[in-house]
Amino acid sequence: MALILHIDTATKVSSVAIHHHDKVLGFSQIQEEKSHSAMLTSQIESVCAFCQTPLSSIQAVAVSGGPGSYTGLRIGVSTAKGICFANDIPMLAVSSLHTMYEYVRSQYASDANYWPMIDARRMEVYTACFDTNGQQVTDIHPLIVDSSTFDKWNDKPNILFGDGADKFVDVFQGNPSVQILKNIVPSAAFGNQILQMKFYNSDFVDTAYFEPDYIKEFRLIQPKNKSQL
Repeated sequence: MALILHIDTATKVSSVAIHHHDKVLGFSQIQEEKSHSAMLTSQIESVCAFCQTPLSSIQAVAVSGGPGSYTGLRIGVSTAKGICFANDIPMLAVSSLHTMYEYVRSQYASDANYWPMIDARRMEVYTACFDTNGQQVTDIHPLIVDSSTFDKWNDKPNILFGDGADKFVDVFQGNPSVQILKNIVPSAAFGNQILQMKFYNSDFVDTAYFEPDYIKEFRLIQPKNKSQL
């Protein structure tokens, strides 16, 4: 099994981990607004030092390929590319939704629909549905959630988790078919099985041309011209 550096900057959480076999050798996580550009490099250095693993020993770099924060994803991907080019190693891309799902299923295994969620502001999230057997049932998509969203999925319990799920606690209060697992955020510590399988199958991305999947186009909002007010 491979020695893989995993970077996840899809949300306001910036995290770095080194995976080897079925273990996480070292891990760093910082949850601060706009900390990625300032802290990511030092996080990588700290984790490598803790694991006594120089970057030259890393066999691949895995990075969150979206969805998530436009700026966060770009910082993570550009950092991963730099390490890959400098050390002539391949790059893996994995969805933070998929790695969150792998973690939750290992902790709360049951016959259910699993909905990892990344916050997309207001009542919208980025999500996909996974089943107990590891199959992705829907494409990754933006979803505006209300109290009736999961009515057509009520043949099984629906387990919601991720930084996008916490805001729906009141919405589904008293709904027996919806369970919300709080305080689970995307993390580079998740996804070891997915990463190792991708490496084993040589499921690498083109380092030079890879771009994360933002789901939505980035929109720059121009400030209002005060002279027009």
